[in-house]
Amino acid sequence: GNPKFRLFITAEIHPKLPPNLLSRSQVLVFEVPPGIKQNLYRSFVAVDPKRAAQGDKKPRERARLHFMVAWLHSWVQERMTYTPLGFSKKYEINEADLKWATSAVDEWVDMVAADRENFDPSKLPWKALHALLGIVAYGARLDNRFDQRMLEAYVRGLWRPEAYNIDFKLADTGSTKVPIPDGIQRKDFVKWVEAMTGQESPEWLGLPNRSRQMLLSRQGKEMVQKLIRIQNIFEDDVGEEGGDEKKEEKDEVGKPAWAVRLHASCEDWKSALKDKKPLSMESAEIAAGGNADSNTVLCALKREIPSVNRLLKRINTDIDDLIAICVGDIKPTQQHRNLMQTLSKDLIPPSWKKYAVMPGLTVSAFISDFGKRFNRLGELSRESPPAYHSCGFYLGYLLFPDAFITATRQATARAFKWALESLQLVLTVGAKGGSAADAGFNLAGIHLEGATFRDGKVMLPRDEKLGEELPLCRLTWKKSEEVQKGGLQLPLYLNSSRSQVLTQVSLPVDTSIPEHTWYQRGVCLVAWKDA
Repeated sequence: GNPKFRLFITAEIHPKLPPNLLSRSQVLVFEVPPGIKQNLYRSFVAVDPKRAAQGDKKPRERARLHFMVAWLHSWVQERMTYTPLGFSKKYEINEADLKWATSAVDEWVDMVAADRENFDPSKLPWKALHALLGIVAYGARLDNRFDQRMLEAYVRGLWRPEAYNIDFKLADTGSTKVPIPDGIQRKDFVKWVEAMTGQESPEWLGLPNRSRQMLLSRQGKEMVQKLIRIQNIFEDDVGEEGGDEKKEEKDEVGKPAWAVRLHASCEDWKSALKDKKPLSMESAEIAAGGNADSNTVLCALKREIPSVNRLLKRINTDIDDLIAICVGDIKPTQQHRNLMQTLSKDLIPPSWKKYAVMPGLTVSAFISDFGKRFNRLGELSRESPPAYHSCGFYLGYLLFPDAFITATRQATARAFKWALESLQLVLTVGAKGGSAADAGFNLAGIHLEGATFRDGKVMLPRDEKLGEELPLCRLTWKKSEEVQKGGLQLPLYLNSSRSQVLTQVSLPVDTSIPEHTWYQRGVCLVAWKDA
């Protein structure tokens, strides 16, 4: 080939970009500097002259509204960097949404002002603007109803006639207060943006102050995992090229470096699963007698047990085959090669991933987690069905937790002969014991994120910790009209990635805290939490 040949590739940052391609390339990353000021500068100050001139058109109230659109856009963009705390996932919010939102606001302003120099801000159709901005312009991109709820609450708090008062706050959470700029021309707001100094706080976004530490910690873990994967791939590529380096990459019996690493890992994984024997629901079915098929929770567990047994057999078979390949007893098939390639990158093979796990989970962490799930299911398989109402279910360790929740609802409806659609889930924190009288079930290992639970209600943490494990919780289903009103509806996610919502529950909260504050802090429940 031509030694002067160069290939230029442009791409978005994406987890599916091949690590070996990145390791062999010179990578230039063009990323917008983080921070509200940088976002505001790009969306309000550094715009084309035609758009800038629109902000100084009459009426004079227009400039402030343009600034508020830019602030909202910057707020959304900056919260996206705190995913999954800011939003449950990253959404494609871009400059096109900003332009459309500005144009929509201009149309309403022109309609209300009727070519006058000034108009009364209270005459603006604020509810229509809430819908345009919170549902159409930005909300249309969101597919999580709790993200949508949080965005709409923030838009309602920001877009109101009081925004023209001199004491109005763009951010007002605890010790953080950001007053809106005082001005009537675009240049007044530009000057305010350019003069922004000091350390920006996540509290400007309504997030806990320690959110940045959490974000950096998570990014550090992800970076270490990616470096390990790239290093393994690079070492394997060097070993395949031959020469002196290839000889150095072999041990005393001539094994390639990848085989040495894989063999050691397989031995560790096999050791972690060596005491795991196939589970059986036979004793539970015998205890249930003729009611075995009508017990919905038992049926849900009967689905879990065969699934975990099949997965255990699959993993053990693959590990044994890989060990035999590493020692030279058998020759690898294409299926084995694919498996080795996946494991060498510290990725979980698709044939093992039979239930949802945290993104980026390493293979060793997956094996450890699977062992814990197996042990928990083993304990449940030895329980008799009447004891289900008093034992503790670790919801996050079930392979199909959503099916279990559905089964508890069906069990309650059958026990009290209630209609399924009339039932609402109730979660009581700090439950003790339990019996079949309320047809409830105990849940253990539930974590509260973004708040703390004190004195029987959800409260803001005193020490700014980002979450805690709740004591034993009691899951019951009651008729909607019997459920006490006034609690806060919180999402119950499968894990901290917040990618899968299991259900929503109502918990009592500190009523002195505005409702939108809980939404903006990203308060939620999590069924599975990594150590």
